[in-house]
Amino acid sequence: MRRAANGWPVHPFLFALSPILFLFAYNAARLPLSPSELVIPALIALAGTLLLWLLLSLILRDRVKAGIITSAFVLFFFLHGRVLSLLRLRAGEPEFSLPFWGILLVVIALLVIRARRPLQRLNGILNIIAATILLTNVVLGLPGYLSSLSHRRRDERRTKNEERRTMTDYPDIYYIILDSYARDDVLKDDYGLDNTPFLDFLTTHGFQVARRSRTNYIHTYPSLAAALNFEYLDSLARKYAGKTRELTPFTDMIANNRVVEILRQHGYSTLVVSSGDPGIALANSETVLPLRGNLTEFQNLVLNSTPLPVMFELVGRNSFYDQRRGQILHALRSLTPGAQVRHPVFVLAHIICPHPPYVFGPNGESINPRGARVFTADDGFQVTGDRQQQVKGFADQTRFLNRRVEETVNRILAESPSSPVIILQADHGPDVDLDWGNPQPGPLAERFAILNAVCIPPSAIQPQRTGVWPYAPCSTDSESAQSAKSADSSPASSLGGLGGESSLYDSITPVNTFRVVLNRLFGTELPLLPDRSYYSGAQASYEFVDANDSGFFARLRERAGLAAGVNVVAFPRAAGAELSPKNYCRKLLALKYGWVRPALRRSYIRAKAEELSAEQAFEMYRRHVQSGDLPELGNEYEVYAGAGPDGNPVAALFFFTKGR
Repeated sequence: MRRAANGWPVHPFLFALSPILFLFAYNAARLPLSPSELVIPALIALAGTLLLWLLLSLILRDRVKAGIITSAFVLFFFLHGRVLSLLRLRAGEPEFSLPFWGILLVVIALLVIRARRPLQRLNGILNIIAATILLTNVVLGLPGYLSSLSHRRRDERRTKNEERRTMTDYPDIYYIILDSYARDDVLKDDYGLDNTPFLDFLTTHGFQVARRSRTNYIHTYPSLAAALNFEYLDSLARKYAGKTRELTPFTDMIANNRVVEILRQHGYSTLVVSSGDPGIALANSETVLPLRGNLTEFQNLVLNSTPLPVMFELVGRNSFYDQRRGQILHALRSLTPGAQVRHPVFVLAHIICPHPPYVFGPNGESINPRGARVFTADDGFQVTGDRQQQVKGFADQTRFLNRRVEETVNRILAESPSSPVIILQADHGPDVDLDWGNPQPGPLAERFAILNAVCIPPSAIQPQRTGVWPYAPCSTDSESAQSAKSADSSPASSLGGLGGESSLYDSITPVNTFRVVLNRLFGTELPLLPDRSYYSGAQASYEFVDANDSGFFARLRERAGLAAGVNVVAFPRAAGAELSPKNYCRKLLALKYGWVRPALRRSYIRAKAEELSAEQAFEMYRRHVQSGDLPELGNEYEVYAGAGPDGNPVAALFFFTKGR
């Protein structure tokens, strides 16, 4: 056995497989991955390792030394992204990363080549280490994969046993998720984009746009799990909070959701327009449109752990960005299934846009940003560039997406056999300014605020069984009405235009969207739930914090070990005589942050004869500090400039406290 271990160098091949198996083992328990996704990366890794080892063996005439050098190259190749991350070097700076790896590899190769002693013993040790690592990945990954596999098989059996009705005249339903698409007020205030033309297009094509909608959950998987099951995730929170970070419970709810279960009972087929994200899929879906000519998200993850994207960037080829553009364009083009599926059909489409990386200009031109390549399960990319670049990138990509969505909607309406139901909805908003370790109310409100637009043709509306419209405006449901009033500064307004009945309202959230749609199509009596939103940090998937009451921000900052208050300095053009300084500043906080607002610590009002800009307000504040009229509150602040609580112009500075 010792001779076998010290003989042929098997370790290069084992080391080549281990990183791939590690990524699969880590993600298989969290996401519904298929073993077939391993085939291409494994074959390429083994073939490349074999070619390198054969070439070095011919040059050095020593298979053992060739094997050791090959192993060094393989380890550096597959650990490139991880090591750079640990060293806090950006993958988008090849001028630093590639020379670092090149010099280190040359040094190791020279040491091996010049070694005078036989290296069979080292070869044997490497064989044992590589075999142990490989076996460990298999042992650790197998239970998670088998658990995921058993869930899928169970779900397939359940789907096959569902009651199937004959083909009906129900309309096709398109559920199109535009990842990170912001609400129109956020686009205008924070990104300088007036989205009125796009919203006008939607309304003229029969859409009802909820102008004060927000997501129920701040991350993609819980957001979609809640929307597709039209319920909150309290049961998952009770079961998993503080115990696991696995995403499988979310993805299971997406794959086996209540919406599809009901639709299949009414004769619907299902179609998934894939984004490559393995967590957004439907169990036993009749038709899945894969990404044409693109890698899966797992295969992209393997690719981005290597220096290949950096090398492509050096020679002017950006394969990752080309793939991302291809994914988005192919998904949008695939949103007209035509004769390839059985109608009526439920289409689930996840469009990873305007989510970063920002790869499109406003007119569809190709943009290749530096960095921003690595996708993570925490819903983000490594985005580089200053805030101004990111804001411009998001706004430009949204402009591009608007044009493509308009084309897609026109095509769906023209090619559908009957007037379809179309839901355009974001999973969450953008997070350009959001610091997950120290969240501020402004960026949090931006992350919650989403596009939510629904088109239900009047011809598809079915009468209620009882003649009562139980999902009418929130004001008819005491619990929902109370929720709307506590979450927003004004009552929820209803949106009419759907068969003369009021069903959609201005502050509807995704958990109620399909309740309205199903009630409309099938005459069911699903009551509306209170519209609520929940925060969870990037590292706490199931620890949801209720974001609907005034104590939310205080509790959130308490959890982060920070004080929960804000000091306000306001410069109104005229003093608000009818309001005390404290009440005036509280109302300013409501104007600035809406329902996600921090607690007021101290308030200072200094009326001015003229209207001040944000820059002038800070300069005025510094003058008051120098004269001793105001205390030193720091240089980090957020600003509000506009109409104040009394209608007069005001410029206000918000300074957050940083200690207990």
